[in-house]
Amino acid sequence: ICRKICKECSLVLLDDTERKQYLKKFRRKDLHSISRKKWSKKVEELCKKRTECPSCGATNGTVRKLQQMRMCHEKYKVKNKEETKEDFQIQFENAGEYNTE
Repeated sequence: ICRKICKECSLVLLDDTERKQYLKKFRRKDLHSISRKKWSKKVEELCKKRTECPSCGATNGTVRKLQQMRMCHEKYKVKNKEETKEDFQIQFENAGEYNTE
């Protein structure tokens, strides 16, 4: 589930049209468990490819499982997104000047 949602706004990482399309498929009453798993895998594959949330524009990196109940969200470990990490680090340059510790 953590790979399918945005970590900022908690929406599925799909466009509005795609989200509505899959939502209709999941809400069908005659949907079997096998087809539900198939559609769920397809949604996960589409969401894995997204690095930016279509609704809020936040960067979403990979999610790894560290231990049994621990997960790690690597927000800036995304292909072709090195500039976002640099922008994030620039925000803290002033903090380094004022804190000598």
